[in-house]
Amino acid sequence: MLGVIILVVILIVIFVFIAESTKPEPLKLKNYSPKKVRVVCSLTTRPVQPKYFDKVLDRLVDQFDAVYLALPKVSADGVPYPDLSHPGVTVVPIEEDYGPITKFFGVLNSNEAPTTVVVVLDDDIIYNKEFRQIYEKAHIKYPRCVLSGAGIVHKYLWMSHVPWYLTMTGRKEYHPPSFPSFLGSKNLTTVTGYTGICFKLGLINRLELLRFISYWNTHRECFLNDDLVFSAFLSSKNIPRIGIKVPKCVIEPDKDTPNLSSIENVGTWGPWPALWPMQRKVVNLLRDCFRNDPVRFDCISVLDIIMIIILIVLIRKF
Repeated sequence: MLGVIILVVILIVIFVFIAESTKPEPLKLKNYSPKKVRVVCSLTTRPVQPKYFDKVLDRLVDQFDAVYLALPKVSADGVPYPDLSHPGVTVVPIEEDYGPITKFFGVLNSNEAPTTVVVVLDDDIIYNKEFRQIYEKAHIKYPRCVLSGAGIVHKYLWMSHVPWYLTMTGRKEYHPPSFPSFLGSKNLTTVTGYTGICFKLGLINRLELLRFISYWNTHRECFLNDDLVFSAFLSSKNIPRIGIKVPKCVIEPDKDTPNLSSIENVGTWGPWPALWPMQRKVVNLLRDCFRNDPVRFDCISVLDIIMIIILIVLIRKF
């Protein structure tokens, strides 16, 4: 028994050493000179908005230097958009409906300078009053990265035959900042739009992003999964994605419009909406786009736990 314990301890030490030596570490500024930063917001909406949409926009106008609302004339389903206007909001006409990822083109189609910091948000959450300040401070530390309050780490991207729920881990906006890495790495595979996606405007090439989504949006699942498609684009450009801590982001209970992740869009998986299986399908489609991401030995998935248990059983047996 003592020998088994010693062997397990040795394996754990080796595993931690490998994880520490391969842990991704983006460039982080330790010293900087404070200066005024222009921070703007970009979002889109659908032909029918949440009934509290004015409150969403009011909150954004109160804290951002500019708010860009990207609006196509007609939705991808052929539904015309109404004429929208709101004090302090710049409506940006978009040539076509690219799906939820249209929200990026409010600012990408603007005349903002490449040094402008952008926070891309959703249309159905009344965001915390400190959102702009939180992302502005975080961006100063990680100026060459894309930031988000939540995201997923897909540890075994090449194992398409392994069930999705065994190979994923991640963080929510209310999780401890170190999660999901037990070594404290904040790197993510995918970012999550509802908690905000922040970047310097010059980091994203509009035409390159358009070409990327034009190719992948031919798949209905990709059209609906803007977070995954945008994350795949970032990975293909070697742009790190970092998770930061932001206030909890909650859709208001009186929202009277359907979510894109609702059952009518994603179907069902057993008793639950099929959101995760559909996202795994999108990840499988986009897998090659993530080839620049390192294997995350510093994160633990369910598959790792199963493998550890099997190893312990085998060691004890022999």
